[in-house]
Amino acid sequence: CLEESGLSKIVPYVSYYSDEAFLGLMMSDYNRVGIQDIEEKQKLFRVIKQISSNKTSEAYNKPQSHSEVQKQAGFLDFEGGGPFNNMLPPFPLSPISNRPRSALTPPSQSRSLNAGINSEDPPKIRVVVRKRPISRKERERGDEDVIDVSIQGSFVVVNETKVKVDLTKYLEKHQFNFDTAIDEVVDNDTVYRSTVQPLVSTLFRNGMASCFAYGQTGSGKTYTMSPLPTRAAADIFGYLSRPEHSDIALHVSCFEIYGNKIFDLLNQRNKLNILEDAKKKVVVVGLKEFVVDSVEVVKQLIEESGTQRSTGSTAANADSSRSHSIMQ
Repeated sequence: CLEESGLSKIVPYVSYYSDEAFLGLMMSDYNRVGIQDIEEKQKLFRVIKQISSNKTSEAYNKPQSHSEVQKQAGFLDFEGGGPFNNMLPPFPLSPISNRPRSALTPPSQSRSLNAGINSEDPPKIRVVVRKRPISRKERERGDEDVIDVSIQGSFVVVNETKVKVDLTKYLEKHQFNFDTAIDEVVDNDTVYRSTVQPLVSTLFRNGMASCFAYGQTGSGKTYTMSPLPTRAAADIFGYLSRPEHSDIALHVSCFEIYGNKIFDLLNQRNKLNILEDAKKKVVVVGLKEFVVDSVEVVKQLIEESGTQRSTGSTAANADSSRSHSIMQ
């Protein structure tokens, strides 16, 4: 078909392609196979469309399995990969996680978010993504939910609507892998058990642990992070109640990074300096620390630091945090 259409020059390029990969070529991929001219692009498009049509006709009366019916209906085949699965090198996932990716999991199925994590020796680095629900403003604008989350597979899929050269619309699915993926139905308590709780035991094995949230304005960072320190404090006090830890106390401090300035959120927003000591250790000079002995006191300190944070109105949030808040 390629030679008959005057496209014999691309035969060497596509000879290594599988049928699925060749038929899955998009207009943006034509440059890869040596097609630059607009007329040649149109010829290749018609060839691919004709071959796809012929294959559909041949398979019309062929008995089909359930999985084959799903593929023809437009469902994404996560097990088999995309059309370029055999052409591109595998994308390296997290160095501490190479779990196989399964199909999308409905919310009603298992939510074992921290399955496979050893609480006595948790991974050194974990990247967790949480999907937020559609906001009221977005619903009023008629915005659509374009994100699918696979909790068991630990990945998210972004569904992007595109238009072909013949003006027909199609859905392009982009998969992104993480150590854990959490959908909008999962509550903060489950988020804590999956992310922070495995780190608590590290503190009592001469280790250090940190947890931070990254995302754009209005993505839910403050909402997700706010209850985590309180839950962590409860677990920490559980360890401190043991006889072997009777000589350890819990100290809490909170400060804010606003632009290039540092403020103590538990000491009337006093301005602080970050310096390096003789041991090359970074120190926040003048930061006030509080010795706490109960979860209730920790909660009070968190609420106090929250009232001292710099906030402002944005398009996404009428009372948005405009700084980086650090609790240690």
